[in-house]
Amino acid sequence: MRKILITFVVSVILVISGALVFAMELSQIKFHTVEIDSQPASYKTTVAQNIDPITIDAYPSNYSGYSDLELKIDEMSMDPALAENEIVIEYPNLFEVHEIGHTDDRNDMIINFSYSLNMDTNIFAQSENWADLMRIWRTKEVSIPFLDADSLKLQIRYGKNLENRIHVNTAFVG
Repeated sequence: MRKILITFVVSVILVISGALVFAMELSQIKFHTVEIDSQPASYKTTVAQNIDPITIDAYPSNYSGYSDLELKIDEMSMDPALAENEIVIEYPNLFEVHEIGHTDDRNDMIINFSYSLNMDTNIFAQSENWADLMRIWRTKEVSIPFLDADSLKLQIRYGKNLENRIHVNTAFVG
C-alpha cells in the first residue's frame, strides 16, 4: 500500500511540474500585430421603387456570427451622376457585400457585410497543422492581424429617389 501511495504522489508531482513547464513555455510566446492592407472596392445595385426601407448593417459578420468590427460611414450623400434608384457603396476589399430581401418579393432590403478569413487575415490559419504548431512552439512568435481604423470606412452614394429611404444600422444586433 505504501508503494502505491508513493507512486501516486510522485505521479501527481510529475504531472503538476509538467503542466507548469508547459504553462511557462506558453507564456513566452510573443504576439506581434501586423496591419492588414486593404484596397477600396465598389458595390453598385439598382433598387426597385417599392423597396422601403433600405438598411445598411455596419457590423460585419464572420464565420462565427457578428464580430467586434464596426464599419464607419465616411460619406453618405446623393450623387446626381447616378441613376435615380442606384446605390453605390465603396468599402474595403476585405469584406463581401450581401443583399437580402431585394429579390425575395419583400418590401425591404438589407445590405450587410461579411469577411472571410484567409492565411493573411486569420490568426488560426497560422496553426492549421502539426508543423505550424511546432514552428510556433520553436519560434515563440505569432502574428496577429489587425485593421487600421481608416480601412473600416464606407462611402455611400445614392440616386435622388433613394433620399430618406436609406438607414444605417450602427447598433449591434446580436
